[in-house]
Amino acid sequence: MKQVKGTYSLTADASGNFYDTKTITAGALLTAHNAGYTGINIGNAEVPVTFRNNILTVSNARATLPNGSASLNASANLNDSTFRADANVQNLELKSIPGLQDITGRYSLRADASGKFTDINAITANASISARNAGFQGMRLGDADIPVSLRGGVLNISGANASLPGGNVSAKGTVNLRNTNNPALDITASTQGINIAQLLTALKLQDKSMPLSGRVRGSAGIKGGLNTAALTANITAENIKAGDIASVGSATLRAGTNMKLSNVNAKLSAKNIKAAEFADMPSLTVEADGNMKRVNIRNIDAEINGASVKGAGNISPNMNNIMASAVNIDTTVRHLDLKALLKKFMQKAPVEGVIDARAGVTGTLAQPTAHLQLTRPVFYQKSEIHDIALSVKSPAANHFVMTAKARINNFKPESDIDIQIKPDGIYYTLDTKPLDIDSAVETQMPDMAGMVKGSIVAHVHGSTKPSDPIVINARSNEITIMDKITVSNINLPVKYLTDKNRIQMTTGRATLSGGVVRAGFEVDMKDTATEWRSDVKASNVDFGKLTKPFMPEGELVGNVSGQVTMKGTSTKYIALSFADGKFSTGPGCIQKVKMLESITPTGKITFEKINGSFFWDGKDLFLNPGTGARAGFDEPLYRYFMINGATGLPGKGLKLMCDGRFDLKLLDQLLGAMKGVFQYMTGSLAKNVLRDAASRVMGVKRRDFQNVSFTIANSWDAPQLRDIKVTKPIEDFLPIDILNKDEEKQKETAQFKMRFKLPVGEGAPSAEDESPGDQFKQQLIDNLFNIGL
Repeated sequence: MKQVKGTYSLTADASGNFYDTKTITAGALLTAHNAGYTGINIGNAEVPVTFRNNILTVSNARATLPNGSASLNASANLNDSTFRADANVQNLELKSIPGLQDITGRYSLRADASGKFTDINAITANASISARNAGFQGMRLGDADIPVSLRGGVLNISGANASLPGGNVSAKGTVNLRNTNNPALDITASTQGINIAQLLTALKLQDKSMPLSGRVRGSAGIKGGLNTAALTANITAENIKAGDIASVGSATLRAGTNMKLSNVNAKLSAKNIKAAEFADMPSLTVEADGNMKRVNIRNIDAEINGASVKGAGNISPNMNNIMASAVNIDTTVRHLDLKALLKKFMQKAPVEGVIDARAGVTGTLAQPTAHLQLTRPVFYQKSEIHDIALSVKSPAANHFVMTAKARINNFKPESDIDIQIKPDGIYYTLDTKPLDIDSAVETQMPDMAGMVKGSIVAHVHGSTKPSDPIVINARSNEITIMDKITVSNINLPVKYLTDKNRIQMTTGRATLSGGVVRAGFEVDMKDTATEWRSDVKASNVDFGKLTKPFMPEGELVGNVSGQVTMKGTSTKYIALSFADGKFSTGPGCIQKVKMLESITPTGKITFEKINGSFFWDGKDLFLNPGTGARAGFDEPLYRYFMINGATGLPGKGLKLMCDGRFDLKLLDQLLGAMKGVFQYMTGSLAKNVLRDAASRVMGVKRRDFQNVSFTIANSWDAPQLRDIKVTKPIEDFLPIDILNKDEEKQKETAQFKMRFKLPVGEGAPSAEDESPGDQFKQQLIDNLFNIGL
């Protein structure tokens, strides 16, 4: 008896004929002090019992319970099987009972009953159960009152009411006990409205990062035999919000099943659903049936952002862990306006089109995977985007991981996206797989296709907050331009200003042939066109490394610096791009060319400085007038050399017009050695033809430096040397004899005066500081004052 504690006493007396119960008279008094049983502290109790004339009577039995009390009055007449009883339990605290420690509050019961205990149909009973400040595991649930009556074998529940945090629940109905093997139930519970936020807060189920709010009303019922009763529910939710992420104007759930849950039917209808301010769903209908092993979703019918969504699928419930239930749903999407959807993320989205797609969800409720495959292209200005595919997983609440793929002509971008949903917006990062630059450039600038090759990766992070820019960091180990120039260690930090729909970069950096390249650009995505501009500056680039891929023999020595400005416009129908820039070098030379080593005394051609500017029209690169080189000290071949025209890079339109002051003897030998290279359009050049022609025409006497011009045309694969000319000295163009005498007045003393105005400029501190214009003036003076020498 270790489970029983306390002090007990029993006083009893009896008399009569034990063969005849009607003659027996007995009395007893059971008392207990500090009584308890299996850890339940009952306290003190007093139970007086009498038996007389076959009537058992309990009169005013009393007991003290944990913070409460109980009393009982009852009698049972063995002569006619009748009884009467009334019981009263006040302020019982269940938390002191082992196994019920998590239940708080005070509970009371008032009950009375009378009738024949051999026939339930003849029993009349009334009971009232009440709870005050009821709670569970620290959660306060509220108060409850449940009145019950029994008449003719039918248990009636009327006016039962329970108050919950945020609302009330009421219940009514009957339980027919006449068929004791299968009692019939007809019970309905309903609520006029429960505040979800208050209820979840009280139940400690509210998610602070995405709090739920709104109201729920409706009813649920059970009707039929205990073994076969039908369960029904009709629940309506209104103004449901999940933080600032999602909202539902109203939703109604109608469901039905049986006690064994072997056949479930449900229909959910919802209106005015919004998700994170980017998905508007005016209507949603879901119909399902099945059992606890498999729920078939017969129909999904929704309207999202003006698009139609239809689908079906199934769910396999896991009753041990409902979030481990398997889900498999397929849907089709029709006529979704992509630009309207993306407008929620960026004010002027450059992508547009109508989406038709297949979408699905697989996996478990805890970790579902969503798939999206577009079945028709969308448009980025004049480019079509095909084969868009998304896969989404949710490793945790408000956290999504995505992979995205697409195809734009031959460009196939692929990226991993991480999305975090927070109360103030959606935050995301995006990491691309290596992107093919040539294919990407071709989509927007077809005229530059094939010019830039290599791959680049990008890391992007941003949010849906309009004030936050999207930050992009693009990197590449190496790219190749025109299959000739290699750029490495590329780092391009970019910002996308969502409120202005503009992309900017100011601190791009790369390595080019031992030098440093710094770049910036800006892309302005307007409603009708995308305008872009890029500024690139290069310093201390090794001229030899830069030009080596273009030179079949020899090498260039020296460093070059320059800058390029590129501009472009791209619309749905056309793409245009232009570039201009300038460059300059320090001292250097061309050397290690066998032909030069055999002709020139030094075995190389030197330059003190090369200055130039250029222009690219989207097809060919042009050198502007003023581009030229100044010879190094004691250079035997030339004094200066000017060049302009189309370079034929990357196109075929080669036409470079060259002009310089050359030593005719060395130039003649040089051209003679190059006869196997050029196709001469001026006819065959035998040895000394140029020198002899120049001597006859210009009267070369003492020095060999003269002005020579020619054109290099056709293409670099088959260059042509055209229009080789040696310019006459200036004295051959001036009518000295006529200017020094008057045809009408022959006077011996007549004098001719000729005034020269030479545009010499302000000069420069050193030769290195001279501009191309200053160099030209210096060359003009040289021409004038070396006439015929």
